[in-house]
Amino acid sequence: MAYEEAQDMAETTDARATGSASLFNASLSAKALVAVVEHHVAAALPRRMTDGMIASGLGVSPEALRAAFARVHGEPTYRALLKLRVRLVDLTLRADPDLSPRAVAQVCGFGYFGRFHQLYRRDTGRSPELRVDRASADDLAVRKAREAVAATVERVLKPEAEQSAAVLGRGPVPPEAHSVEAIETGREAGS
Repeated sequence: MAYEEAQDMAETTDARATGSASLFNASLSAKALVAVVEHHVAAALPRRMTDGMIASGLGVSPEALRAAFARVHGEPTYRALLKLRVRLVDLTLRADPDLSPRAVAQVCGFGYFGRFHQLYRRDTGRSPELRVDRASADDLAVRKAREAVAATVERVLKPEAEQSAAVLGRGPVPPEAHSVEAIETGREAGS
């Protein structure tokens, strides 16, 4: 009996591995999945999402998600998405230098500016220039930063995600698919 249970578990695991492996027949599939994930995460900012939330929202296993990030970025999902958020701040500030770095960092999910400053300097080799006093970002600055980050996501990440979704055979990415509510609903449905 124990042997049969072990065999059943092995068959289930093999079936899951086969399904996940078919997603990665080419490195293009891993790149496509990562591009779609990056767009979903960026579109949901400042809300941070776990591997499980992202995977269930996209209909892949967390293991497949981690494997894709390891293959494309060579590092864990969390670290790659952290670097993506730093890159979004950098791209947004380069597109509109009048924005407050503190406000843009806040919109991109960085609650503590000192830690963001360390990450930004490590990843870009530069320091984000402070154009505002050390007080927290005001509502107008945050609103402008949200608009600027949304424009950066649309300009940089959305085309990659749509192209990648086509590679994965999922069709275009509807705007509501990357909302936090849609991802959480997908997670609840999968539970």
